[in-house]
Amino acid sequence: MSNVNHAERAHSLLGASSSSRWMKCPASIPLTKDLPEETSVYAEEGTVAHEVCEMMLKGIELPESLNGFNIDEEMIEHCRMYVDYINERSEGAEVYIEERVDLSHIDETMFGTNDGAIYKPFESLEVVDFKYGRGVAVGAENNSQLLYYALGMAKDMDIEKVTMTIVQPRADHPKGPIRSWTIKYDELMEWQKELQGAVSEVSLAEAVAEGGDERTLYEDYSKSGSHCRFCKAAGFCKTLREESLAVAKTEFSDIPDHTEGEIILPEPSKLTSDELGRVMASAEMLEGWFKAVRTYAHKQAENGNKVAGFKLVQKRANRKWKDEDLVVEEFEDLMGDKLFEKKLLTPSKLEKIIGKDAVAEHTYKPETGTTLAPITDRRKEVVPQIQEDFTDI
Repeated sequence: MSNVNHAERAHSLLGASSSSRWMKCPASIPLTKDLPEETSVYAEEGTVAHEVCEMMLKGIELPESLNGFNIDEEMIEHCRMYVDYINERSEGAEVYIEERVDLSHIDETMFGTNDGAIYKPFESLEVVDFKYGRGVAVGAENNSQLLYYALGMAKDMDIEKVTMTIVQPRADHPKGPIRSWTIKYDELMEWQKELQGAVSEVSLAEAVAEGGDERTLYEDYSKSGSHCRFCKAAGFCKTLREESLAVAKTEFSDIPDHTEGEIILPEPSKLTSDELGRVMASAEMLEGWFKAVRTYAHKQAENGNKVAGFKLVQKRANRKWKDEDLVVEEFEDLMGDKLFEKKLLTPSKLEKIIGKDAVAEHTYKPETGTTLAPITDRRKEVVPQIQEDFTDI
């Protein structure tokens, strides 16, 4: 095992971060392997946050900015949650930070980089994954990415149990920002068989794709679901397209709102409780497909391929100062303090300076409204206000 620099980190087609996708949909590997790597401002910010964590753990002084992102108090605070978690468990253990792991005993192309790991010889291994994203709250239980990392590290260790931990400070999860799942070493070895079976399926899918049999590739090796959300092939995947359209049709099969060649969706107010439930259950897949189609169409347009009925235009933008220092020099005498806006520190930032106890009595968590969640969600069900009103009467 050897440490890997973030900037030099390579990506495996059969990687840990995408394992939840290719283990369910083997066809996604041949469908995406020739597509360019995609990034976003959120992914780039996450990479910077990971580097901040590594520097904090290694005692390296933090710069004010990195790769175009300010390393402000908010980012440091969130990174500190992960750093503190690692440090609190490091006594009497071997700690691995940004460690490259490989599963070459399964397939020579399988490798990845684990954020952190805590090893207590003859006892346990804990793999810890830091998630900086706020959009999707990730669970630790049966998490294939963490199992992949654990398998890659545990093969060189003598342990009885393995713990998988997610540290995700910015996303709301019913189990809190830190959640763990522990299994016996034997259970990890059982999961290895599942992984090996998935790798074999990928190999078969690749052989079918190389043979040009697209129909068999989609029929036998392609499966749609929530794992399609971040798939680079989602915009043109026939399985996802057909499944999304089928859902849109079958959910309303008993409602005569279809015309030839077009799907006319009914008004939400006309749906029964059962119909609403079915549509909500499929919403994530449908929304993911629509987003993928928009992204794919945009890329086609940027590559010079016309999209019927649409045109490529510049995004709307807000004005920015060319040189802030020059603006201050020009207008400070005229405007004085009015040229600047003052903003109160957040409770989190202030308590870092004067302590939690001093700040606690001045804070509260406001009610931010309700949201609709699956019945399996661990949060307590809220009684609607209208129902409480009728109960009072």
